[in-house]
Amino acid sequence: ETAYGYGWFVGELLDRPALLHGGMDDGFTSMLLSFPRDRLTLIVLRNYGLDVYDGVEIALAKMLLER
Repeated sequence: ETAYGYGWFVGELLDRPALLHGGMDDGFTSMLLSFPRDRLTLIVLRNYGLDVYDGVEIALAKMLLER
């Protein structure tokens, strides 16, 4: 289950508590993904629009959390 409040999505991702917030404008998207208990925050910026989502944030988080 995911909830939204004060600009953040709050829930679980990769079996951990997570906070995330994305944004977009013409030509770029952004995503901030935070795992507070693991002290890990990722910020991913893309040079293309919302039509392209490749899941790179989740792949990077998984790789870093498995270390």
